[in-house]
Amino acid sequence: MNEQTATENLLSRCLTDKHYRDTIDRRIDGIVDLIDRGHDGKSILKNAGKRVGREITFLIEIARSRVQTRGKFSRSNRLWLDNYTARYSTPESVARYRAQRISGETILDIGSGGGMQAIFFSESNTVKGLEKDRIRYLESQINAEVYGAKNLEFINSEWPSLKNNNSNLQDALIFSDPLRESGSKERELKDLIPSPADIIRNYSGITGKFAFDIPPQIRREKLGIDAETEYISVNGSLNRLTLYCGPLKNAESSAVILPAGIKISGRYEPPDFQHAEKVLEFIELPDPSLIYAGLVNQVKKLGDFSFLGGDKRRIVLTSSVHPEEPFPGKIYRNLAVCQLDEIQEKLVEIGAGKIYPRFEIQPEEYYAMKNRFEAATSGEREIFIFRVGPGYVLSEQEVKPQ
Repeated sequence: MNEQTATENLLSRCLTDKHYRDTIDRRIDGIVDLIDRGHDGKSILKNAGKRVGREITFLIEIARSRVQTRGKFSRSNRLWLDNYTARYSTPESVARYRAQRISGETILDIGSGGGMQAIFFSESNTVKGLEKDRIRYLESQINAEVYGAKNLEFINSEWPSLKNNNSNLQDALIFSDPLRESGSKERELKDLIPSPADIIRNYSGITGKFAFDIPPQIRREKLGIDAETEYISVNGSLNRLTLYCGPLKNAESSAVILPAGIKISGRYEPPDFQHAEKVLEFIELPDPSLIYAGLVNQVKKLGDFSFLGGDKRRIVLTSSVHPEEPFPGKIYRNLAVCQLDEIQEKLVEIGAGKIYPRFEIQPEEYYAMKNRFEAATSGEREIFIFRVGPGYVLSEQEVKPQ
């Protein structure tokens, strides 16, 4: 029996025998404990391999995925996700948001993977998940049981197989989170598996409702699909781009900020701010979802901002008055403006502790700067450093009222 067959047999038995699954879950808990205590792969094999058998490699993969997805899923300690699905599965907060936006539909999820988005869609829709990979199909069934999902069916099949059996798909919503090919420097829709264009071509005679989860780094001019582009950030980091086609399209572009639940929609526009003559009392960083969605100009409704600078990751604004709330991004208070050779003295003067450079810089330079300045300070304040032209701004993040 090869490893693939052994893994399939293990997952199948976990589906039919709850006591057996509990036993395996406890064994995975033991592997997770070893990982948490810093054991490497060889040590884990030595400690756990004798008790588990030939499936040990797969169980170590599941254990690592459970460690990796802490904070991503509320029930991560009982989910069955391989390395790929752990990395690319839609986070629970995003999946629940989408399920709020899409409700009362019959959804066909093409390439449902570990089943996470389908599970949350099923809270407000009737869902079929189509997954060709046998192991991921079995994983998704276990994960659905972990969350107690209803109105949900997973099918182990290639994605075009339901095209001719369309009696239950008339006017359905077709969703797909395609596979990402590893190693490509600049992603394009044609590189995704299956391609959104192929899905639209195959199902356009059945429905006009399509939604796709695609890499948010794909440039807008490379999309080639008439769709609302909805960029989603989680905790200040860009996380997802969803394309909504046909009647699902409500705007040209949207930005969703989670967990704050802020949503802004409108037309895509390049940033248009007057350049600042100097750094004012406050510094503002609009959320990256706004930047990618081309909606950053909409923050003008919340204050009088000037442009300080920016790079590939951020746009830096400044204002003399605290912006109105809720501001879709982060706000900092200007503590000092200085030159590079003055930074250390100023940091000591203001009682700095942890230091966070917030400008484009190579990783090795980032940590060298951070470590150098932190070694010279002994305060408790968290200080964020922005580079503005030839100078540097030392600032402290404003805490939003609870």
